Amino acid sequence: MQHTDDPAKLSAALEQLEAEKRRRIDEKVEKGEVLCVPPIVVGLPDSIEAAKAAEVARLRKAGETREIVFGKPIYDADGREIDRLAVIVTGVPRTGRDRVPDDYLSQKPRATPYIPPAPETKPAPSEPVARAPESEPRRVWVTVEPPSEKSCGTIVEGTWTIADGVIRVRDMEGRLFTERLAPGDNAEHVARRLLREKHGKHTAFYAPIRYPTSYP
Repeated sequence: MQHTDDPAKLSAALEQLEAEKRRRIDEKVEKGEVLCVPPIVVGLPDSIEAAKAAEVARLRKAGETREIVFGKPIYDADGREIDRLAVIVTGVPRTGRDRVPDDYLSQKPRATPYIPPAPETKPAPSEPVARAPESEPRRVWVTVEPPSEKSCGTIVEGTWTIADGVIRVRDMEGRLFTERLAPGDNAEHVARRLLREKHGKHTAFYAPIRYPTSYP
């Protein structure tokens, strides 16, 4: 037999030996020559051997004479056995079942005390900004079409108010036109200009009716 120091080859060889060992055990279990018992449950690793010995003693006392193995086969996706679950360690020792070392309590890490989080501090609600009251509505008229031989002209009426430095002009149909006033602006002049400029863009309601000058 050739010896090798290659870790990968050594690991593969050990896995092959373990697989062969498990295969032989499974054959004996199928033939009834070996008794396979479920995994034992312990609280600490130090209790494993004692728990196994206690289970074997119980079975021998009950009359079992066959070879006893512990574990439940674990299979891969292809159905091949890759390991055997023999022991389940819960980490919680139980009186009467587990052998607790004398220094267990001193070795066990202390739980970190729970410190509740500080209550969330919400910023105080900001005070609403006081808005200047809107001024009383004032009427304004503007000529959008001068009188001529064929028309009496067109005059548009509206109202205007001021709030927070913004002039708000409304025509008689309820449409609203706004503009921020600059220092030194004449509010009434601005209202007339807005009413005149917006009149032709938004409606033809005020357009004069054209009547025929002659009849057949």
